[in-house]
Amino acid sequence: MNQTRTWLALVVVAVATISIIPMQNIVTNGFFYVANGGDIKAQYIHYFNEFHELVRSGELPFWSWEYALGGSFWNDYGYYMLGDVFIWPLLALPVDFFPHANIPIAIIKLILMAVGAFLLLNKLHINFHFAFIGSLAYTFTGYHIEFFYIHYFFLNIAVFFPYILLGFERLTRSNKPALFVVMVFLASIGNFYFMFILTLGILLYALYRFFTLTDKKRIKGFVSYHLHWGLYYLIGLGLSMPIFLPSLYSFLNSNASYRPEIQQELYGGVKETLVSTYQLLSWNGGMSFFPLLFIPLAFIQFKRFKALVTLITVLLIIVGVPPLLSALGGFSNPTEFRSFPIVNMLMIVFTVTVLNQTDFTKVRHAFVLLLSSLFLSYLYYLFPFNRYPLLTAILPPVFATTFALFSYTKSNAIKRSLFVASASALILFSYITVSTFVSDLISKSTNTDTEQIAHKGVWSVFPLMDEDVYKAVYEDKAIQTVVNELRPGPEEFYRMNVHSNSVRYNSAMTYGYNHTTAYQSLLPWDVQQFEMDILAETGTRSLNLNKGYLNSTYMNSLIGNRYHIFTDQGTSGSFNLYGYEERTVDQSVVFENNYRMPFGFLYHDVATNEQLLSSSYGFRDRLLFETAFVNEENVDAQLQTTVEQPKSVKQIGTMSTIEWPQSAQAEQVQTGIKVSSDEPITFTLPIQEHTRGQLSVAMEFEARTPTEGIHVTAETDTGQSLAFQKNMSRGSYKLKQYHYSSTVNAVNFNFGIDESARSIHLTIKPGTFVIQKITAFIDDFSGYKEIYKQRQEEALHITEFNNNSLQGLIHVEEKGLLNLSIPYHEGWKAYVDDEEVNTIKVNSLLTGIYLDKGVHDVKLTFTPSGLLLGLIVFALSILAYFILAIRKPFRNNKYRI
Repeated sequence: MNQTRTWLALVVVAVATISIIPMQNIVTNGFFYVANGGDIKAQYIHYFNEFHELVRSGELPFWSWEYALGGSFWNDYGYYMLGDVFIWPLLALPVDFFPHANIPIAIIKLILMAVGAFLLLNKLHINFHFAFIGSLAYTFTGYHIEFFYIHYFFLNIAVFFPYILLGFERLTRSNKPALFVVMVFLASIGNFYFMFILTLGILLYALYRFFTLTDKKRIKGFVSYHLHWGLYYLIGLGLSMPIFLPSLYSFLNSNASYRPEIQQELYGGVKETLVSTYQLLSWNGGMSFFPLLFIPLAFIQFKRFKALVTLITVLLIIVGVPPLLSALGGFSNPTEFRSFPIVNMLMIVFTVTVLNQTDFTKVRHAFVLLLSSLFLSYLYYLFPFNRYPLLTAILPPVFATTFALFSYTKSNAIKRSLFVASASALILFSYITVSTFVSDLISKSTNTDTEQIAHKGVWSVFPLMDEDVYKAVYEDKAIQTVVNELRPGPEEFYRMNVHSNSVRYNSAMTYGYNHTTAYQSLLPWDVQQFEMDILAETGTRSLNLNKGYLNSTYMNSLIGNRYHIFTDQGTSGSFNLYGYEERTVDQSVVFENNYRMPFGFLYHDVATNEQLLSSSYGFRDRLLFETAFVNEENVDAQLQTTVEQPKSVKQIGTMSTIEWPQSAQAEQVQTGIKVSSDEPITFTLPIQEHTRGQLSVAMEFEARTPTEGIHVTAETDTGQSLAFQKNMSRGSYKLKQYHYSSTVNAVNFNFGIDESARSIHLTIKPGTFVIQKITAFIDDFSGYKEIYKQRQEEALHITEFNNNSLQGLIHVEEKGLLNLSIPYHEGWKAYVDDEEVNTIKVNSLLTGIYLDKGVHDVKLTFTPSGLLLGLIVFALSILAYFILAIRKPFRNNKYRI
């Protein structure tokens, strides 16, 4: 035991030293270990700021009003941080400590990885010397160092996996399940997606370990063995259900089934596959040379290491075959190598086992080791991946030579010296991995010596964030001042949009205001589909985004937007929505909406969703303003109405008036006008003289391009310009990672208020297209104020408003559908006069309740979907654990390892 503690102390000191020395350069250069770009900047810091606020609000962090139109934080952010045990301690500290904590937490995670790996190898009866080397080789990889500063929670899988395997060994060898259950529980609450990857890793390890049994051929033994650990795995998973299940529910209601299939073509022939496998391990993964060095030794001792050779062969095949690597990585892009910690840990187990059981006093074994090191040295020199290619190439032969001599010599003093030399070669390799990446980051951040950047990992090198950038993005004084002044009172609700160079999709979560935009992977699909398919909004059509209906007066009014705020000088000139009044608040330009709808108001006309979808995109927002659209089975016969073109809307331009340029090779086809060109296609849509109103152009098309993509720019002759892009990336027909290929082939260019435009110029990127319909509309807003006045008279008067509940009174003159500005979610339960009532989805987006005539008390409470079932499973799992602990049915299991 004392010897184990001594070696553990050496592991901790070695990891801390290798980490701290290069990482202190980040601090001394004035940076945080946080990327100034990518998801950590656009997402994770904002999410943490919101989590911090919700926890300190005194309410459970169930619902948040501060992303998109509001959403379940418990459901949608379980994937990111709700169950991340490394985040929890930061909630007790000031919110702005988050970027300062990244280096300490990174080092803690690296230490935990190494300690877990060492304890696992020690449990497998590996020599202390070899376990020490193996723990460092597992810990210091390019993947681990790279991912932390941009996707910090991706590393949790590398922390948990060795402890899960250690728990597995304690369970199957000593019938002690506690560690296994606890680690499965912690990994499961941390991230359901990575738990899927971990589960595949456990299965691979369990199959490998089963074949170390003495009685391998009996089916009964196979079933008994896997049932033994499988039951405890299910208990650990069951304990996580209060967080795991709501997150899974959110995933199933996200755009998961609409995401594109990942391209998984094979790398080519044998040579290409071998090179790609090497590059994935050494470049994308940044794996140490240590596990690669001993592969040939295992193969020449196949009879002795059948199970190990099978394991390593399976792993190499998985890495070399993209569809398999994608599956092991949770069906992610194979080049992202998300399963690297699994592959890395299993290869370390393989390596140290071979190392521990091979007799290096035999010349053949020492020769193969040296030969392998020379070949690896050649590969490192041929395919460099750090700033020191020559030194990197020398280290494998140095390690192999000193290690072979260490195994051969009898003198303890010489053995110690040789072990220090071989370990130093590995430690130096580990240090180079960290030092190179830190140097690359600093070069990128300071824009110096950028030609020296050698990083070959999964992601390109991002510059680091410094304190000035952090304050500009997350502590902008102008935004804080105006938001604090305009924030709703305790018994009112409205939304605001802040326009600033500092603001991105998730900024409302940091600054604490009710907003309309969001960027995150588990954003409810209904919210995205409403914007892309029903409204056919402009911009880049991409999954995981909600851009917020910024160009539509009707949508801004409908969702209760009260303010548009411009904090940067000269940026408010393009704002031209109807009914807003301009004023100044502490040097910020504020446009206040005089006609925003109440949080809850009554519709007296109801129609089916099919009727909405059969109308033109050019005036759907007006229809939504006037009429509630619901599923056919939810239509109340007393309120049902027909749907026609709104009286306020006039058609002022059609495709028939377009003169197509000769270069477009325009020809009439059955479904429209076919145009084709190798150059941009520009044409003009004349529009009639019109009164002041909301100008929009609806375009429907068929794209006959390689990706069915299109890029259109529409500009009025008065200078208003909008762009639309589908299934393209940077102007070329290349799909983005989160493209949405099955979206409608339509777009509605909403230019806002206009009275003087006489033509609209449209430009399409080169390609072949069938333009099916182009129509220009003007909406003069007639009847708009009258509808607003009626809605105010029949509004829900809020008496209590919290994150997870609200209550109000409403006087209903005649039966109607109460529309609440809450995105529809099954977790919201509604009560009218203390009686639970059904909620329905209104306008494919919001929540509605039918109300009869009279004065009603309306109350809504929110509980995350899946939480109650998760708590039941949690309780049953505890019960099952204690039943198994009492009965211990497997105590005498002869199929233990």
